[in-house]
Order: sequence, then structure tokens, then C-alpha cells
Amino acid sequence: MDDKNHLHTAVDELNRIVHQSSDEVNTAKSLLSLCYQLLVGNGIIPFDASHGSGFDDYLKHSEIWDTNAINEFYDYIMACNTMTVGDLITLYKSLFRAVYGAKSALEMISLKGLSEKQLLLIETLGSTGKYEQADIYQTFNDTCLSRNLVDKMPTDGHCLYHMNKLIQGGFIKQEKVAHPLKSQYAVYSLTKKGRAVFQHVFDREPVEPMFMKIIREHDNLEHGLGVRTLYDFLRQSSEFYWVSCDRKETTLTLLSGETYIPDVVAKSHVPNRRELLTTIFEYELNTHTQENFEKKMERFLQAFRAEKNSVKCIYIVTNNRENALGLSRKVDTWVAKRGQMALMSVKVRITTLVCIREAVQKKNPISSSENWIVSYDFQKGVRPKIIKPTISFNQKKSAK
Repeated sequence: MDDKNHLHTAVDELNRIVHQSSDEVNTAKSLLSLCYQLLVGNGIIPFDASHGSGFDDYLKHSEIWDTNAINEFYDYIMACNTMTVGDLITLYKSLFRAVYGAKSALEMISLKGLSEKQLLLIETLGSTGKYEQADIYQTFNDTCLSRNLVDKMPTDGHCLYHMNKLIQGGFIKQEKVAHPLKSQYAVYSLTKKGRAVFQHVFDREPVEPMFMKIIREHDNLEHGLGVRTLYDFLRQSSEFYWVSCDRKETTLTLLSGETYIPDVVAKSHVPNRRELLTTIFEYELNTHTQENFEKKMERFLQAFRAEKNSVKCIYIVTNNRENALGLSRKVDTWVAKRGQMALMSVKVRITTLVCIREAVQKKNPISSSENWIVSYDFQKGVRPKIIKPTISFNQKKSAK
């Protein structure tokens, strides 16, 4: 059953309740008040909003504020018909028009004080699901120009002004998130109030913010943003023919029948061979326990056995040098348990996103050992080669 059928079923049920009542008008008002109280509870309508048309006087009756009646209405109408908040908004507006023959408070307060450009920002987030400031600004600026809302391409400061107004008004939520390469990073999404405005103005539900998919696939946004950044850098490298961080595309089936989903998988051409060579990358923040880290390393080895045309190197990328060295200590512990002989056919390399970015910018092969802070070659021994950090002239001078 689609969303429209859910709503129609709820409307039919409310009509049945009203028509069976001996006082249809008051029954309809009672149902309207229950819709209103649920919307207040969800933060869509302010508690002190002015409704006019007699509804303000009706809400003054203390007996209508009945928690049991609200819960029963929710269970019987909303939960039973799996209605969304958007459905409830539509139901409320329709009931209000039917009872009072006027626009509801929701329709009057939704657009109050919002400029055309602020509505465009709400439209941008609700239509695209974009969440990064730069992407939102670019879409906003391009649309302003194409719709003749401005005479020339606006600056990012123009969008920032309207964004801050909407954040202050409770229409857009700004959430600060740790990003591996960007300071003061935040993601943006519509609040319940903003979603209600979008649903009212554009007569459809807003799309889900794209960062929600990242959270579902990577447990948390910080790790997911690191994976996406690594993917973006690898995609820019001419070394690889194909790169993906899409779980549907990166899922590998092991010889045991189990599945393994690396963070990023890249494929490259091999001279004089038809098959593509597979390279596996993991983005780690050094938050795993030693036991879980070792399980991940074993997954790597199982993947190498299952993927005959894979690079037999465990590539681990992290957010900073400190974590790279911390991950190296975990590798040392794993190697001590595994033994050098069992690992003679594989290598392990650990580096940071900054090193990967520099390799891409300099057009160096990602696989080159100079890009990796820690490198293990078990044919030469168990002690890793560790590249010391580069110190610039200014750093040396200040250290004296």
C-alpha cells in the first residue's frame, strides 16, 4: 500500500466517525484538535499559534486536552494506517478547511516571514538531499540566477545570510561533525518545521538527507566521511580504471561462503592481461579493539584467496599520523601471533588521507611505497619501514 492509500484509508475512517456521530460538527472539531495536538507534540506547530476562525476558542476547553484520547487517536488512525507526519499535516489542513472553510494555522505560519530565497534554500535541501555547505551554496546560487532572482551570480555570503536566518528560525539544522581534512565542518538538513514547510509549499515529502545513507552503511558519519574522501581521491587517480565505495558493488564472497564488504575497492588494467587487478582499501580510525582489528586483517587474507586477481597488499588509510602509528602497533601484535612465514605472500601498508591526496596531486602511483607512512614486507622481516614526517624550513626555525 502506498502513502496515498494510507492517507485515503485514514480519511475514510474519520469520515465514518463523523457521519456516525449525532453532532457531526463538534466531532469534526474534536478530531481536528487531536491532529493539532499531535502536530504540536512533533514541533510542527507552535503551542501558542493563533488560529482564528473560532478554533482558538475551541482549544480553550480543558476537556479536549486528554492524553488518553490523543494516544488512542494516534494508535487507531496514524499507527494503524502507517501515516507519516506529512500525512498528518495533509489531514489537518483538510479537516481545518472542512470545519472552518479557511486556511489552517499551519498554512499561515509556515510561510510567515520567509522570503523567496529562503524558500529556495528549503527547496534545495528538500529536493536534493544535499548536506554539504559548498554543494548547497552552488545549487542555490545557480538556481537564483536561472530563476532571475538576482542580476548576477551571488556570492556564498549571500546564501550564508539566508541559511543563518533559517537556522535561527528553526527550519534548518546545522550539525557539526569531525571531518578528516576539513575544520569547522557541518552537515545541514531540514528540521520537522522545515520539512512541514516543504511539504506544504511543494505538496510532496522532502527527500532524505544523503548523509543518512552514509550513516546506515558506516555506523557513524565521521567514518563514512573518511571513506567518501578516500573514494574521491582514488577516483581522481589515473592508476585505477574503476573505483567504488558502494556496498552493493564492493561486496566480496569469500571461499567460506561469507561476505566481506571493504570500504573501497579499486580496479586497474594490467599490461598484456584481460583481467582487471583488484585492490582493497580500508579506512580506519584506530577505534577497534585488538581482537576486532585482527578479525579484519584475517578478512583481508581470506579476500586475497577468494579474489585471484587481487593485489596481495593490505592497504589501510587513516585520518592522521598518530593513528597510522597506532594501527602499526596493532599490526605488530597480529604479526607476532600469526608468524612471519604465514604472511610471506602479503604486504601491509598504512598511511593518511593527506598522503593519498598529495600522491594524486603529484600524479604519483598510489601503490608507490613513498606514499605510505608504514610499510611491511614480510619477505624482508617483521619490522616495518616507517617514513619520518617531513619538516619544513619554517618548522625547523621555530623549533630552535
